[in-house]
Amino acid sequence: MKKLIVISMLAIALGTLLGKVLETDDSYILIAIADKALEARLVSFLMALFFIFVIFYASFRFLGFTLTLGGRAESWKKRGAQKNTVKGLLDLMEGRWKNSQRLLEKSATNSETALINYLAAARAAHEQNDDAKRDEFLHLAHKSTPKADVAVGMTQAQLQFSRGQYEQCLATLVRLRKKVPKHTYLLKLLKQTYLNLKDWNKLSELLPDLRKHKIGSSEELDALEQQVHIEKLNAAINSSADKSEQGKRASLQLAWNGIPKRMLSYAPVVADYINHLIALHDEDSAEKVLRGVLKKHWDDSLVELYGVIAGADIEKQLLLAEGWLKDRPNNIQLLTALGRLALRNQQWSKAKEYFDASIQITPTAPAYGELARLLASQGEAEASNENFKLGLALMSDGLPDLPLPQENMAAAS
Repeated sequence: MKKLIVISMLAIALGTLLGKVLETDDSYILIAIADKALEARLVSFLMALFFIFVIFYASFRFLGFTLTLGGRAESWKKRGAQKNTVKGLLDLMEGRWKNSQRLLEKSATNSETALINYLAAARAAHEQNDDAKRDEFLHLAHKSTPKADVAVGMTQAQLQFSRGQYEQCLATLVRLRKKVPKHTYLLKLLKQTYLNLKDWNKLSELLPDLRKHKIGSSEELDALEQQVHIEKLNAAINSSADKSEQGKRASLQLAWNGIPKRMLSYAPVVADYINHLIALHDEDSAEKVLRGVLKKHWDDSLVELYGVIAGADIEKQLLLAEGWLKDRPNNIQLLTALGRLALRNQQWSKAKEYFDASIQITPTAPAYGELARLLASQGEAEASNENFKLGLALMSDGLPDLPLPQENMAAAS
Protein backbone atom coordinates (compact mmCIF):
# COMPACT_ATOMS: atom_id res chain seq x y z
CA MET A 1 0.00 0.00 0.00
CA LYS A 2 2.82 2.44 0.85
CA LYS A 3 4.43 1.64 -2.48
CA LEU A 4 1.19 2.54 -4.29
CA ILE A 5 0.97 5.94 -2.54
CA VAL A 6 4.59 6.77 -3.38
CA ILE A 7 4.07 5.88 -7.05
CA SER A 8 0.91 8.00 -7.19
CA MET A 9 2.66 11.01 -5.71
CA LEU A 10 5.54 10.64 -8.15
CA ALA A 11 3.07 10.42 -11.02
CA ILE A 12 1.31 13.63 -9.95
CA ALA A 13 4.65 15.42 -9.60
CA LEU A 14 5.76 14.26 -13.06
CA GLY A 15 2.42 15.26 -14.53
CA THR A 16 2.67 18.72 -13.04
CA LEU A 17 6.22 19.10 -14.32
CA LEU A 18 5.13 17.98 -17.77
CA GLY A 19 2.32 20.54 -17.72
CA LYS A 20 4.74 23.33 -16.90
CA VAL A 21 6.97 22.32 -19.77
CA LEU A 22 4.14 22.15 -22.31
CA GLU A 23 1.98 25.06 -21.19
CA THR A 24 3.81 27.42 -23.57
CA ASP A 25 3.19 25.03 -26.43
CA ASP A 26 0.18 26.04 -28.58
CA SER A 27 -0.06 22.68 -30.38
CA TYR A 28 -3.53 21.09 -30.79
CA ILE A 29 -4.74 17.54 -31.40
CA LEU A 30 -7.81 16.66 -33.45
CA ILE A 31 -9.58 13.32 -33.07
CA ALA A 32 -12.36 12.56 -35.60
CA ILE A 33 -14.73 9.59 -35.23
CA ALA A 34 -17.41 9.34 -37.92
CA ASP A 35 -19.09 12.76 -38.00
CA LYS A 36 -17.83 13.68 -34.55
CA ALA A 37 -14.61 15.60 -33.89
CA LEU A 38 -12.71 16.33 -30.70
CA GLU A 39 -10.21 19.17 -30.59
CA ALA A 40 -7.95 19.79 -27.57
CA ARG A 41 -4.67 21.33 -26.77
CA LEU A 42 -1.88 18.76 -26.88
CA VAL A 43 -0.81 19.46 -23.31
CA SER A 44 -4.31 18.94 -21.96
CA PHE A 45 -4.68 15.68 -23.89
CA LEU A 46 -1.40 14.28 -22.63
CA MET A 47 -2.15 15.23 -19.06
CA ALA A 48 -5.57 13.58 -19.27
CA LEU A 49 -4.03 10.37 -20.58
CA PHE A 50 -1.46 10.47 -17.84
CA PHE A 51 -4.01 10.87 -15.07
CA ILE A 52 -6.23 8.12 -16.53
CA PHE A 53 -3.22 5.81 -16.46
CA VAL A 54 -2.52 6.72 -12.83
CA ILE A 55 -6.14 6.09 -11.83
CA PHE A 56 -6.26 2.69 -13.56
CA TYR A 57 -2.89 1.67 -12.13
CA ALA A 58 -3.92 2.68 -8.59
CA SER A 59 -7.26 0.84 -8.96
CA PHE A 60 -5.62 -2.40 -10.08
CA ARG A 61 -3.03 -2.19 -7.30
CA PHE A 62 -5.72 -1.61 -4.68
CA LEU A 63 -7.78 -4.50 -6.08
CA GLY A 64 -4.74 -6.78 -5.89
CA PHE A 65 -4.09 -5.72 -2.31
CA THR A 66 -7.71 -6.43 -1.37
CA LEU A 67 -7.69 -9.87 -3.00
CA THR A 68 -4.50 -10.92 -1.14
CA LEU A 69 -5.61 -9.51 2.20
CA GLY A 70 -6.81 -12.96 3.35
CA GLY A 71 -3.43 -14.50 2.53
CA ARG A 72 -1.65 -11.70 4.30
CA ALA A 73 -3.80 -12.22 7.40
CA GLU A 74 -2.96 -15.93 7.32
CA SER A 75 0.72 -15.06 7.04
CA TRP A 76 0.43 -12.74 10.04
CA LYS A 77 -1.24 -15.53 12.03
CA LYS A 78 1.56 -17.95 11.14
CA ARG A 79 4.23 -15.47 12.18
CA GLY A 80 2.42 -14.96 15.48
CA ALA A 81 2.10 -18.71 15.97
CA GLN A 82 5.79 -19.16 15.25
CA LYS A 83 6.70 -16.57 17.90
CA ASN A 84 4.41 -18.23 20.45
CA THR A 85 5.85 -21.65 19.61
CA VAL A 86 9.40 -20.44 20.18
CA LYS A 87 8.37 -18.75 23.44
CA GLY A 88 6.53 -21.90 24.53
CA LEU A 89 9.56 -24.09 23.85
CA LEU A 90 11.80 -21.72 25.78
CA ASP A 91 9.38 -21.79 28.72
CA LEU A 92 9.40 -25.59 28.55
CA MET A 93 13.20 -25.66 28.81
CA GLU A 94 13.07 -23.21 31.71
CA GLY A 95 10.50 -25.28 33.59
CA ARG A 96 7.58 -22.85 33.16
CA TRP A 97 5.20 -25.72 32.47
CA LYS A 98 1.84 -23.92 32.69
CA ASN A 99 2.76 -20.99 30.46
CA SER A 100 4.56 -23.30 28.04
CA GLN A 101 1.49 -25.50 27.68
CA ARG A 102 -0.77 -22.46 27.12
CA LEU A 103 1.43 -20.95 24.39
CA LEU A 104 2.10 -24.23 22.60
CA GLU A 105 -1.57 -25.23 22.60
CA LYS A 106 -2.69 -21.74 21.50
CA SER A 107 -0.29 -21.61 18.55
CA ALA A 108 -0.61 -25.23 17.42
CA THR A 109 -3.55 -24.62 15.04
CA ASN A 110 -1.73 -21.96 13.01
CA SER A 111 1.75 -23.40 13.40
CA GLU A 112 3.56 -25.15 10.58
CA THR A 113 5.06 -27.43 13.24
CA ALA A 114 1.85 -28.58 14.94
CA LEU A 115 3.45 -31.94 15.71
CA ILE A 116 6.23 -30.25 17.71
CA ASN A 117 3.70 -28.03 19.48
CA TYR A 118 1.57 -30.94 20.63
CA LEU A 119 4.51 -33.14 21.65
CA ALA A 120 6.03 -30.32 23.68
CA ALA A 121 2.64 -29.46 25.19
CA ALA A 122 2.25 -33.12 26.19
CA ARG A 123 5.53 -32.94 28.06
CA ALA A 124 4.46 -29.71 29.78
CA ALA A 125 1.17 -31.32 30.86
CA HIS A 126 3.09 -34.39 32.05
CA GLU A 127 5.30 -32.23 34.25
CA GLN A 128 2.13 -30.85 35.83
CA ASN A 129 0.95 -34.43 36.58
CA ASP A 130 -1.98 -34.02 34.19
CA ASP A 131 -1.90 -37.42 32.47
CA ALA A 132 -5.31 -36.95 30.84
CA LYS A 133 -4.22 -33.73 29.13
CA ARG A 134 -0.88 -35.30 28.25
CA ASP A 135 -2.60 -38.17 26.44
CA GLU A 136 -4.95 -35.72 24.69
CA PHE A 137 -2.00 -33.76 23.30
CA LEU A 138 -0.33 -36.99 22.16
CA HIS A 139 -3.52 -37.94 20.32
CA LEU A 140 -3.62 -34.52 18.64
CA ALA A 141 0.06 -34.88 17.70
CA HIS A 142 -0.65 -38.18 15.97
CA LYS A 143 -3.73 -36.73 14.31
CA SER A 144 -1.75 -33.74 12.99
CA THR A 145 0.99 -35.94 11.49
CA PRO A 146 -0.07 -39.60 11.18
CA LYS A 147 3.27 -40.56 9.63
CA ALA A 148 5.07 -39.49 12.83
CA ASP A 149 3.71 -42.48 14.74
CA VAL A 150 7.16 -43.51 15.97
CA ALA A 151 8.03 -40.05 17.28
CA VAL A 152 4.68 -39.77 19.07
CA GLY A 153 4.94 -43.31 20.43
CA MET A 154 8.49 -42.85 21.72
CA THR A 155 7.47 -39.64 23.47
CA GLN A 156 4.52 -41.42 25.03
CA ALA A 157 6.71 -44.32 26.19
CA GLN A 158 9.29 -41.97 27.73
CA LEU A 159 6.62 -40.08 29.65
CA GLN A 160 4.96 -43.29 30.83
CA PHE A 161 8.30 -44.68 31.97
CA SER A 162 9.21 -41.55 33.90
CA ARG A 163 5.82 -41.71 35.65
CA GLY A 164 6.45 -45.34 36.66
CA GLN A 165 3.67 -46.61 34.40
CA TYR A 166 5.76 -49.59 33.29
CA GLU A 167 2.92 -51.80 32.07
CA GLN A 168 1.56 -49.04 29.82
CA CYS A 169 5.08 -48.19 28.69
CA LEU A 170 5.71 -51.82 27.79
CA ALA A 171 2.52 -51.98 25.71
CA THR A 172 3.58 -48.84 23.82
CA LEU A 173 7.10 -50.15 23.17
CA VAL A 174 5.95 -53.59 22.04
CA ARG A 175 3.60 -51.94 19.52
CA LEU A 176 6.35 -49.65 18.22
CA ARG A 177 8.90 -52.46 18.00
CA LYS A 178 6.80 -54.13 15.29
CA LYS A 179 7.40 -51.04 13.14
CA VAL A 180 11.02 -50.27 14.07
CA PRO A 181 12.62 -53.46 15.47
CA LYS A 182 16.16 -52.02 15.23
CA HIS A 183 15.45 -48.69 16.94
CA THR A 184 18.32 -48.43 19.43
CA TYR A 185 16.69 -46.08 21.92
CA LEU A 186 13.53 -48.18 21.87
CA LEU A 187 15.58 -51.28 22.73
CA LYS A 188 17.34 -49.41 25.54
CA LEU A 189 14.05 -48.23 27.02
CA LEU A 190 12.57 -51.71 26.62
CA LYS A 191 15.51 -53.15 28.56
CA GLN A 192 14.95 -50.70 31.41
CA THR A 193 11.23 -51.45 31.41
CA TYR A 194 11.79 -55.21 31.69
CA LEU A 195 14.26 -54.57 34.53
CA ASN A 196 11.71 -52.53 36.44
CA LEU A 197 9.04 -55.17 35.84
CA LYS A 198 11.53 -57.90 36.85
CA ASP A 199 10.54 -59.85 33.73
CA TRP A 200 13.72 -61.92 33.50
CA ASN A 201 12.43 -64.27 30.81
CA LYS A 202 11.62 -61.43 28.40
CA LEU A 203 14.89 -59.72 29.24
CA SER A 204 16.71 -62.95 28.44
CA GLU A 205 15.00 -63.03 25.04
CA LEU A 206 15.97 -59.40 24.44
CA LEU A 207 19.68 -59.86 25.24
CA PRO A 208 20.73 -61.09 21.75
CA ASP A 209 19.28 -57.93 20.17
CA LEU A 210 20.95 -55.77 22.82
CA ARG A 211 24.30 -57.31 21.92
CA LYS A 212 23.65 -57.14 18.18
CA HIS A 213 22.86 -53.44 18.27
CA LYS A 214 25.45 -52.68 21.00
CA ILE A 215 23.00 -51.28 23.52
CA GLY A 216 25.67 -50.89 26.19
CA SER A 217 29.29 -51.96 26.50
CA SER A 218 30.34 -55.62 26.49
CA GLU A 219 31.04 -55.41 30.24
CA GLU A 220 27.60 -53.94 30.95
CA LEU A 221 25.84 -56.57 28.85
CA ASP A 222 27.85 -59.37 30.50
CA ALA A 223 26.85 -58.07 33.93
CA LEU A 224 23.22 -57.81 32.81
CA GLU A 225 23.24 -61.36 31.46
CA GLN A 226 24.68 -62.64 34.74
CA GLN A 227 21.97 -60.82 36.66
CA VAL A 228 19.26 -62.21 34.40
CA HIS A 229 20.33 -65.83 34.87
CA ILE A 230 20.88 -65.44 38.61
CA GLU A 231 17.39 -63.98 38.96
CA LYS A 232 15.96 -66.82 36.87
CA LEU A 233 17.58 -69.34 39.22
CA ASN A 234 16.21 -67.49 42.24
CA ALA A 235 12.75 -67.33 40.65
CA ALA A 236 12.84 -71.07 39.98
CA ILE A 237 13.23 -71.69 43.71
CA ASN A 238 10.66 -69.15 44.87
CA SER A 239 7.99 -69.91 42.27
CA SER A 240 8.17 -73.70 42.41
CA ALA A 241 4.67 -75.20 42.62
CA ASP A 242 6.04 -78.05 44.73
CA LYS A 243 7.41 -76.43 47.90
CA SER A 244 9.25 -79.57 49.03
CA GLU A 245 13.04 -79.73 48.70
CA GLN A 246 12.65 -82.31 45.96
CA GLY A 247 10.23 -80.07 44.06
CA LYS A 248 12.49 -77.04 44.41
CA ARG A 249 15.50 -79.05 43.24
CA ALA A 250 13.57 -80.15 40.13
CA SER A 251 12.54 -76.56 39.38
CA LEU A 252 16.13 -75.35 39.96
CA GLN A 253 17.54 -78.05 37.71
CA LEU A 254 15.14 -77.08 34.93
CA ALA A 255 16.25 -73.44 35.14
CA TRP A 256 19.93 -74.46 35.19
CA ASN A 257 19.48 -76.60 32.08
CA GLY A 258 18.13 -73.54 30.26
CA ILE A 259 21.26 -71.48 30.92
CA PRO A 260 23.65 -71.27 27.92
CA LYS A 261 26.81 -73.34 28.26
CA ARG A 262 29.00 -70.27 27.91
CA MET A 263 27.54 -68.99 31.18
CA LEU A 264 29.60 -71.66 32.97
CA SER A 265 32.52 -69.26 32.67
CA TYR A 266 30.64 -66.67 34.74
CA ALA A 267 31.53 -67.43 38.36
CA PRO A 268 28.63 -65.49 39.98
CA VAL A 269 26.05 -67.55 38.08
CA VAL A 270 27.73 -70.85 38.95
CA ALA A 271 28.18 -69.80 42.60
CA ASP A 272 24.49 -68.88 42.86
CA TYR A 273 23.46 -72.30 41.54
CA ILE A 274 25.88 -74.10 43.87
CA ASN A 275 24.64 -72.14 46.91
CA HIS A 276 21.05 -73.07 46.04
CA LEU A 277 22.05 -76.76 45.88
CA ILE A 278 23.79 -76.48 49.25
CA ALA A 279 20.72 -74.81 50.77
CA LEU A 280 18.57 -77.67 49.40
CA HIS A 281 20.95 -80.23 51.00
CA ASP A 282 22.18 -81.56 47.66
CA GLU A 283 25.92 -81.08 48.22
CA ASP A 284 26.76 -84.19 46.22
CA SER A 285 25.30 -82.59 43.05
CA ALA A 286 26.93 -79.29 43.97
CA GLU A 287 30.36 -80.95 44.21
CA LYS A 288 29.97 -82.70 40.86
CA VAL A 289 28.87 -79.53 39.06
CA LEU A 290 31.59 -77.40 40.64
CA ARG A 291 34.27 -79.97 39.92
CA GLY A 292 33.28 -80.03 36.24
CA VAL A 293 33.22 -76.22 36.00
CA LEU A 294 36.65 -75.82 37.66
CA LYS A 295 38.11 -78.35 35.28
CA LYS A 296 37.18 -76.11 32.31
CA HIS A 297 37.00 -72.64 33.87
CA TRP A 298 39.27 -72.10 36.86
CA ASP A 299 38.10 -69.36 39.24
CA ASP A 300 39.53 -68.56 42.69
CA SER A 301 36.15 -67.69 44.19
CA LEU A 302 34.70 -71.02 43.03
CA VAL A 303 37.60 -73.08 44.37
CA GLU A 304 37.09 -71.41 47.76
CA LEU A 305 33.44 -72.47 47.55
CA TYR A 306 34.58 -76.00 46.70
CA GLY A 307 36.23 -76.20 50.12
CA VAL A 308 32.92 -75.87 51.99
CA ILE A 309 31.08 -78.61 50.05
CA ALA A 310 30.83 -82.14 51.43
CA GLY A 311 30.59 -84.38 48.38
CA ALA A 312 29.77 -88.09 48.38
CA ASP A 313 33.50 -88.99 48.71
CA ILE A 314 35.30 -86.34 50.82
CA GLU A 315 38.60 -88.23 50.69
CA LYS A 316 38.57 -88.25 46.91
CA GLN A 317 37.56 -84.60 46.98
CA LEU A 318 40.66 -83.72 49.05
CA LEU A 319 42.96 -85.68 46.74
CA LEU A 320 41.50 -83.94 43.69
CA ALA A 321 42.08 -80.50 45.21
CA GLU A 322 45.64 -81.44 46.18
CA GLY A 323 46.23 -82.27 42.53
CA TRP A 324 45.24 -78.71 41.64
CA LEU A 325 47.88 -77.40 44.03
CA LYS A 326 50.70 -78.72 41.83
CA ASP A 327 49.91 -76.10 39.20
CA ARG A 328 48.92 -73.39 41.73
CA PRO A 329 51.22 -73.74 44.77
CA ASN A 330 50.70 -70.18 46.01
CA ASN A 331 46.94 -69.86 45.49
CA ILE A 332 45.58 -68.69 48.86
CA GLN A 333 41.97 -69.59 48.04
CA LEU A 334 43.00 -73.12 47.10
CA LEU A 335 45.14 -73.48 50.25
CA THR A 336 42.23 -72.37 52.44
CA ALA A 337 39.92 -74.78 50.61
CA LEU A 338 42.44 -77.60 51.16
CA GLY A 339 42.58 -76.79 54.87
CA ARG A 340 38.81 -77.07 55.11
CA LEU A 341 38.74 -80.30 53.13
CA ALA A 342 41.44 -81.67 55.47
CA LEU A 343 39.17 -80.79 58.42
CA ARG A 344 36.33 -82.74 56.80
CA ASN A 345 38.68 -85.70 56.54
CA GLN A 346 39.77 -85.09 60.20
CA GLN A 347 43.38 -84.58 59.16
CA TRP A 348 44.07 -81.86 61.75
CA SER A 349 47.80 -81.41 61.20
CA LYS A 350 47.43 -81.19 57.46
CA ALA A 351 44.61 -78.67 57.86
CA LYS A 352 46.84 -76.51 60.12
CA GLU A 353 49.67 -76.63 57.56
CA TYR A 354 47.38 -75.48 54.75
CA PHE A 355 45.94 -72.60 56.80
CA ASP A 356 49.43 -71.51 57.89
CA ALA A 357 50.67 -71.63 54.29
CA SER A 358 47.75 -69.50 53.10
CA ILE A 359 48.35 -66.88 55.84
CA GLN A 360 52.06 -66.68 55.11
CA ILE A 361 51.34 -65.80 51.47
CA THR A 362 48.47 -63.37 52.13
CA PRO A 363 46.61 -63.10 55.46
CA THR A 364 42.85 -63.48 55.03
CA ALA A 365 39.96 -63.51 57.48
CA PRO A 366 38.78 -67.06 56.52
CA ALA A 367 42.26 -68.56 56.98
CA TYR A 368 42.79 -66.80 60.35
CA GLY A 369 39.31 -67.82 61.49
CA GLU A 370 39.70 -71.48 60.55
CA LEU A 371 43.14 -71.72 62.14
CA ALA A 372 41.94 -69.98 65.33
CA ARG A 373 39.06 -72.34 65.96
CA LEU A 374 41.20 -75.36 65.10
CA LEU A 375 43.77 -74.25 67.70
CA ALA A 376 41.02 -73.56 70.25
CA SER A 377 39.64 -77.06 69.81
CA GLN A 378 43.13 -78.43 70.42
CA GLY A 379 43.49 -76.50 73.69
CA GLU A 380 45.87 -73.82 72.36
CA ALA A 381 43.82 -70.93 73.74
CA GLU A 382 46.50 -68.24 73.56
CA ALA A 383 47.45 -68.98 69.94
CA SER A 384 43.78 -69.30 69.06
CA ASN A 385 42.94 -65.89 70.57
CA GLU A 386 45.81 -64.26 68.71
CA ASN A 387 44.58 -65.62 65.39
CA PHE A 388 41.01 -64.60 66.17
CA LYS A 389 42.19 -61.04 66.84
CA LEU A 390 44.15 -60.94 63.59
CA GLY A 391 41.29 -62.38 61.60
CA LEU A 392 38.57 -60.29 63.25
CA ALA A 393 39.77 -57.13 61.53
CA LEU A 394 39.64 -58.87 58.16
CA MET A 395 36.53 -60.95 58.61
CA SER A 396 33.45 -59.97 56.70
CA ASP A 397 31.62 -63.29 56.32
CA GLY A 398 30.85 -66.06 58.76
CA LEU A 399 32.70 -69.38 58.74
CA PRO A 400 31.00 -72.55 57.53
CA ASP A 401 30.05 -75.26 59.99
CA LEU A 402 32.89 -77.85 59.87
CA PRO A 403 33.86 -80.75 62.20
CA LEU A 404 36.69 -80.10 64.71
CA PRO A 405 38.75 -82.48 66.95
CA GLN A 406 36.91 -81.51 70.13
CA GLU A 407 33.55 -82.29 68.52
CA ASN A 408 34.94 -85.60 67.31
CA MET A 409 36.21 -86.55 70.80
CA ALA A 410 32.85 -85.69 72.38
CA ALA A 411 31.09 -87.88 69.84
CA ALA A 412 33.49 -90.76 70.52
CA SER A 413 32.89 -90.61 74.28
